[in-house]
Amino acid sequence: MGKTVIFDLDGTLADTIYDIRDALCGMRRRLGFSDISVEQTLKNINNGAYALVKRSLPESIAENREFIEDAKKIYEECYEKCYNNKTKAFDGCAEMLKILVGNGCSISVLSNKQQPFVEEIVKTLFPEIAFGFVIGQGRFPTKPDPEAVKYIINETGARKSECYLVGDSDVDMKTALNAGVHPIGVSWGYRKPEILAENGAEFIAEKPQDINKLILLT
Repeated sequence: MGKTVIFDLDGTLADTIYDIRDALCGMRRRLGFSDISVEQTLKNINNGAYALVKRSLPESIAENREFIEDAKKIYEECYEKCYNNKTKAFDGCAEMLKILVGNGCSISVLSNKQQPFVEEIVKTLFPEIAFGFVIGQGRFPTKPDPEAVKYIINETGARKSECYLVGDSDVDMKTALNAGVHPIGVSWGYRKPEILAENGAEFIAEKPQDINKLILLT
């Protein structure tokens, strides 16, 4: 059996931040607030839609769960209209995935983004790639909970020693460690490489081809 490689989506395979920011701005306008910057958006991502929305609103209403839930619905309505407007695959990722599949690896996507958006983005950006699983927020607890990773491992029959989780954030590295698989960071994403190293990354790829070299030659 080949190796199993699980990829984060946002900041790892796809540059999604501009559409996320546009949706947050749309939400904030409907609620009477000013726009949010890309830099602020980057600080707020990685822990799912509820946390994203909560962090993107004034602290004075952060503990008002009903308000945050209503705001989340507005955010999702806005994101549904723009989620594929500016989103694009990072250079080299499609080829990297093809090489892994061609060498017998099982590849999956695991994201804290809502399931329908994950499915549509993956389908749009990587139409020729045969993913084993495409998992977004909904069925399993959000990362860094390891339940979804363990599910993929069980379903593929993979050995943990031959399973890798590739991501751009501390959340991804913690997820890998929690699941007992190899945490692999990427330098082109939304968190600095030193944050990945501090949170357990065994290796940090400077370009997608580095992932091929690491996984196929070890």
